Amino acid sequence: MEPTLSSGSYVIAFKKIKYNIGDIVVVSVSKDLKIIKRISAISNQKIKLAADNVSSSSSLCDPWYPMQYIVGKIVFNSSFMGRFFKNKEPSQIS
Repeated sequence: MEPTLSSGSYVIAFKKIKYNIGDIVVVSVSKDLKIIKRISAISNQKIKLAADNVSSSSSLCDPWYPMQYIVGKIVFNSSFMGRFFKNKEPSQIS
């Protein structure tokens, strides 16, 4: 979700009754995989997702997901704190 969310950022998400196009949400695409993407379309209780990084694509944005797959809407992210504190990417932490 760069540049909106920096890699390794912490987020807080809350379940909502209604979601809108443009909301950044956590979606459970499988038992072990949750992704953060922006809602780009809503139709028949399903959502289409989009990434903010226009230089790379994600096949996870291709399918329509049922609304009940949404874990919550992002209401806080720590990306702005990265300017003050240098965080290592999760893959670089030893």
